[in-house]
Amino acid sequence: MKILIAAVAAAFSIAVAQTPGVTSKLTFANHAAKRGQVVSGSVVMTVPAGYHAYAPSDKGDTFKVEISPVEKATFKVVEVKYPAGTMADLQGEQHSVYRGVVTIPVKIKIPANAKPKSKYTVKLELQSQICADESGMCLRPTTDTLTQIFTIKAK
Repeated sequence: MKILIAAVAAAFSIAVAQTPGVTSKLTFANHAAKRGQVVSGSVVMTVPAGYHAYAPSDKGDTFKVEISPVEKATFKVVEVKYPAGTMADLQGEQHSVYRGVVTIPVKIKIPANAKPKSKYTVKLELQSQICADESGMCLRPTTDTLTQIFTIKAK
């Protein structure tokens, strides 16, 4: 019985480890900022081959990609420019989806009261759900926390 339980646990662990997922990163050209400055960067997400994520422009009742600040963030998200998805016929319905590498430009505003000559951490969340192109089966939605540390300039 113990061998059977161990075999089932091992198979489950392998299946979980092999489950595909979105990879993502947050990038900014400059890692130094002034207090109150609006800085531009991007979230780069990669949807694995054979899967899609629903673009925010999709008209269906789907779980769409969304970027937001973490709870209790002191910075402001000024702008998120979601690119248009590509139209895909999925189970007989047209949907706007992301596939492959998608770059999403973002602008954030560093708080005016950020402490000079200190490190300031920006955290964004990328919420997504991927679905298999062929079967239409969707994996559980995920949330990636993306972090960038800025050095706050003295003036």
